[in-house]
Amino acid sequence: LTMARKTLQENLLDTELIYAYAKTNNLNELEIFVNGPNVANIQNIGDRCFSEGLYSAAKVLFIGINNNSKLALCHIHLEEYREAVAAATKANNVSTWKHVCFACLRAEEFRLAAICGLEVIKFPDHVDEIVTYYSDLGHFTHVVSLFEQGLGLEDAHIGIFTELGILYTKHVPEKVMEHCKVFFSKLNVSKVVKACERARLFPPAVYLYMTDKQYDSAVKVMMERAPAWEADIFLDAVVKVRNNEILYKAVGFYLTMHPDRFTRLMEVIEQVVDHARVVNQLKRTGDWALQLAQDYLKAVQKGNLSAVNEALN
Repeated sequence: LTMARKTLQENLLDTELIYAYAKTNNLNELEIFVNGPNVANIQNIGDRCFSEGLYSAAKVLFIGINNNSKLALCHIHLEEYREAVAAATKANNVSTWKHVCFACLRAEEFRLAAICGLEVIKFPDHVDEIVTYYSDLGHFTHVVSLFEQGLGLEDAHIGIFTELGILYTKHVPEKVMEHCKVFFSKLNVSKVVKACERARLFPPAVYLYMTDKQYDSAVKVMMERAPAWEADIFLDAVVKVRNNEILYKAVGFYLTMHPDRFTRLMEVIEQVVDHARVVNQLKRTGDWALQLAQDYLKAVQKGNLSAVNEALN
């Protein structure tokens, strides 16, 4: 082939000579040939070498034509992870960043994986894939750390703040409330609040509902989950609910769970409830409920409602 090349300038001839150098692992001659004048289809022969597992030869070829995406993959197969990150930096496309990130993770090169991962999570559509890959390998601390670093990205988007909140609910629950308070305006509230409820972190869920003005949901959570109930927050929310049925559920909730605070509840919702309906609810609950509600009944007696007067007498 070398002799024939002295008299012929053919694509096929140069291409096959490159393949011969690659197949015999004659990398020095290969590098000299690629860097010199030739008419070979280096991309095609590089792909051929890559598919046959001749990664060192393919690396020389891809360096020669500045195909940094394929070069990064060669470095991965040769377990040259620092060089793979350097090539990915030059290629600077999300697919290459992902390949190198995942390879570094498999090799437990966490710092290098994080360099690549930060580039990937800049793209909202790829956030879930990064989380899944880290999680499937059991690297929960590292994925949390990655997204914490992601908060500092110049182009950090809502998906990064949201995903970190979700990760906190699973792996660092003590950080959830602070994260919700500091970054509320940058969260997808519905996603984070669902994660909080799945993790049984009800106080942060209530905080999110309240801040997002979803008062019905906030009151429901506090009634259904005892650790979530806070008197002041409950009273603030209950007068703002849209579904009036929740008001009467709140009456029942306080009779059962917080009878000592029942009078205060009724003071707060006095202007928005049907007193006749409340009286009927008290009667169904029992005489003790009517006794408990004496202060409330006296306060609304000025309305001269027959149901209230009857209950008092």
